[in-house]
Amino acid sequence: MPGNTKTALIDREGLGVFQRAVSRDLGWIFREQTVVDQGIDGHVEIADEDGRGTGRLVAVQIKSGSSHFRRVKGGWAFYYDETKRRLWLGHALPVMVVFIDLETDAIYWQRIHPSVERRTGKRYAVTVPDHQALSTATEPWLVAASGMEQRAIERYESNLGFLPPSVRQLLKDEPADHVQRALVAQHLAEGRTNPTGTAQALISTRPFWMNASNAWPWRALASFCSHHDTMKESSAAWEIAAEDGGAEAGRRLAAAAANIAAVDRTRAGELLEEARRRGGGDVVVAVVEAILEVPENDPSPWRTEAVLAAAGAEANTNSTVQHFLTDQAIRSDDLPEPRATPNERWSSNRTMLRRWPMLR
Repeated sequence: MPGNTKTALIDREGLGVFQRAVSRDLGWIFREQTVVDQGIDGHVEIADEDGRGTGRLVAVQIKSGSSHFRRVKGGWAFYYDETKRRLWLGHALPVMVVFIDLETDAIYWQRIHPSVERRTGKRYAVTVPDHQALSTATEPWLVAASGMEQRAIERYESNLGFLPPSVRQLLKDEPADHVQRALVAQHLAEGRTNPTGTAQALISTRPFWMNASNAWPWRALASFCSHHDTMKESSAAWEIAAEDGGAEAGRRLAAAAANIAAVDRTRAGELLEEARRRGGGDVVVAVVEAILEVPENDPSPWRTEAVLAAAGAEANTNSTVQHFLTDQAIRSDDLPEPRATPNERWSSNRTMLRRWPMLR
């Protein structure tokens, strides 16, 4: 069989596999583009619950068989030249490259986007992750097709102005995908009038754009919640941030304990125990231990010895320790007049905790 004919048959088989999967697994509509080949094999239209098209589209480039890809760690590398890059990045619709394994009918995908591509000499490449099956496409394709990303990018700078300074700084410092930063900024900025509801929705649904290797979106949410005095949700965000493990897990769990201490001391104790087990957050753990040693509604001063011992020679420069000592001075009435009453000292605990850098 001539090579072109064989390739055409493989491509047709792949198109059929993809069309069935889109309809069966996603409940959406695939339309093949047959008139002009501009590197786009078709369009997927998002459908509603009744199967009706919504007009929201993504473009797809479908590749069947392994000859179009090179196996790399974590997936398959897909290469393209400058001409295709300009075409796809300049397309009116978001463009997805789809890899179909005809031996198993498994389908994997990746978006063609500057945030995931890399330069390889005269060409470009993206990695199609081997964990990114078509079943994972529902939410990210829906977001891409809705235009939400573009709106978030356009409003990014103005959205920053509605966010707490600590969140703003975190977004600026992270070397993250700009689209992801824009989506996080937009959701927090738009949710600032209902911070509790906003946080609860994100925590329960865990949208894909809240995922990052160093958990920075969850740290941003924790800081956002602390600023708005929704400490239970802040604690939950810190717990999620600790899930990726690593050296910061203990410190993040200690921050979760501190933020929930004023509303649920039992849970705070559980989180503190887990923080001790993970290690790596000695100063924060010592601070939270000092807070929990004092009974609820008791305005007595916190003990400082363990905190200073944990900080060691860095006690004078550690911002967490310095905030702790300042607030300890307020509780001890060890500041110039006017002095705080016991009730004022106790009720200010949340405000104190919200200021501390370790909890942002």
